[in-house]
Amino acid sequence: MVDTNETTMGRRAVLAGAAGGIAALAGCSGSADDADEPTETTTETTTTAPTTEPAPSLEDLELPMGVSEESVSANLLAVHERAVADVSQTIDVTRLEHGDLLERTVRYEDGRFLQTEVGRGPQQDIWNEDGEGYIRVAGGETYFQGPQEASLAELSRLHRMEDQLRAGDYQPVEAVEEDGQTLIVAEATEATLTDRLAHQYESIESYTGRLTFTPEGRIAEFDVEFEYVDPERGSGMTEWTFRVHSVGETTVAAPDWVSIAREDGFDFDVAPGEDGSFVRVDVSGGDGGTHPNLHVSYGMAGRRRGSAGLDRSLTDGDTLYLGFDENDESVVTVNEPPEAVQDVSGPVDVSLYVNGPEVIDTRVSL
Repeated sequence: MVDTNETTMGRRAVLAGAAGGIAALAGCSGSADDADEPTETTTETTTTAPTTEPAPSLEDLELPMGVSEESVSANLLAVHERAVADVSQTIDVTRLEHGDLLERTVRYEDGRFLQTEVGRGPQQDIWNEDGEGYIRVAGGETYFQGPQEASLAELSRLHRMEDQLRAGDYQPVEAVEEDGQTLIVAEATEATLTDRLAHQYESIESYTGRLTFTPEGRIAEFDVEFEYVDPERGSGMTEWTFRVHSVGETTVAAPDWVSIAREDGFDFDVAPGEDGSFVRVDVSGGDGGTHPNLHVSYGMAGRRRGSAGLDRSLTDGDTLYLGFDENDESVVTVNEPPEAVQDVSGPVDVSLYVNGPEVIDTRVSL
């Protein structure tokens, strides 16, 4: 409980002390009349406004090869390749097309990479180091020996960027500061149907694109969105994003599952057939059989295309044969060489998909 008398006495003591102090000051300054006049004290405060770096000017920057004030050409990709060659980096690619979302992340360092891909089918992880590659499907459901070689251009899917740069009317519009670096921004609002895109689309109805790159030519991000008419599926929309980051800071180490894949992974050896008129795919290794949902696609420089679905598993010792009949129709057999196939010559691109993931992507010459 507070003592009221004690509090009152304390207040009086404080006031008395204050009065004594004022009187003493008055005595020092002169007469009592002077003490009654208030004394003004003026304090000047200097405030320094925060300084900010001015935004970079596009006119002050030197543009990389392939870029002018009016346009951005596909030659920029060659500059980008040189800028990131042998430099660790992380590549993120997202694509939404035909209602299917694909997300891919590639971490690259010193000739080895780890890729994770999530899309319509089961997740697949790809590890490659100095040409030794393995694929893990659905978190360990199946393992395959994977791609033997993969360049940064392939990992970055630079061919897709080339298609967009050749089609879109990209033009530098400004320079910005993002993530501590100066970037040049180029935008596009229209696109023409190039020969390559004409194989996929009947027309492009609307188009927007945004590309950012350093003055040295390294691409940081590429975003594209366009509406199209597909001759088979009708109208649709594609959204596609490419991003390179953690340049020089990405580290990559072999995941634990690589040792399992090395022991249990299926291996596919693609080579010309006995008489050179067809392709053979020899299957070895594996723990049991592959998933029965198989799809093979092969072709020769746009002249002949073949594809087939196989509702069966492939096991150790099986051989898959691929050829063309006299009508350029595909001929696919298992363990029995095909009969009455054309005697063709030239490079053949071969792809094999097992329950979604691509486990073969190679070229063989007949």
